[in-house]
Amino acid sequence: MNYRIITDSACDLPENKVQNWLTRIPLYINLGEKTITDEEGLSSETLLNEISVSSVGPKSSCPAPGVFADSYEGLEDDLYVVTLSKEISGTYNSALQGKEIYLEENPGKNIHVFNSKTACAGQVLICEKIKELAESGLPFAEVVAQGEAFIEDAGTMFVLEDLEILRKSGRMSALQAAVTNTLKLKLVMGGTKEGTIAKVTQALSMTQALNKMVHIISEHAQKTSKGEIPMLVITHCFAKERADYIINKLKETCDIAEALICKAGGIGTMYANRGGVVVSYS
Repeated sequence: MNYRIITDSACDLPENKVQNWLTRIPLYINLGEKTITDEEGLSSETLLNEISVSSVGPKSSCPAPGVFADSYEGLEDDLYVVTLSKEISGTYNSALQGKEIYLEENPGKNIHVFNSKTACAGQVLICEKIKELAESGLPFAEVVAQGEAFIEDAGTMFVLEDLEILRKSGRMSALQAAVTNTLKLKLVMGGTKEGTIAKVTQALSMTQALNKMVHIISEHAQKTSKGEIPMLVITHCFAKERADYIINKLKETCDIAEALICKAGGIGTMYANRGGVVVSYS
């Protein structure tokens, strides 16, 4: 294998699929003066407990450029790097700077940094697509071109049970969170083409919200590919039954070629909170 795919730890790991072909660079979760490394094995339960008792909201921070530069070492000629959306994290810029540092002393290697314009399940979806393209034998430039086009067409949506961490972390204003919680609304959120987060619709219950999300994804599939969904990826935070529900509901109207369910890692847990589900689809 003459290529390698590198991502950050916001990219979750499928529960029943080995991804030893993927290099994940840890991000960090900051709770005041305490820093937690988002590495494999981090307990989501412990993390949520620490966030709940913390007097300050959690913040994420990205790896230094030198960490990325070190990760580019190896015998592979082609490196594909998939990072969190640059609109919500400095990870993309850090990876680019790491590329410059590495190529100054190691010219000749092909390195491309993809701005995923998404997170969590969306990064999984993109990494799987890059692997498919690279394995097909396409030249580096064509993998990059098709990978960038795939990012533009892929979709990500999510529904959260609890908005408190979003509020505490600054991703949602206190007023928005208070109004939503008071009215007991469940928001269906989605990623924009620019890589930011926007409200798509709302519902009065979690089941209604999940059904609305399923309907939107199904309509998209019907319009773009006659109901076919080549790959569906769902990240959940202690909500596997909701992930299963989404897959089963989508199967009523769509043909899903492959579905992956992932447990939220540290970054996913930090934002999704208990009960949250993130769905990405091609």
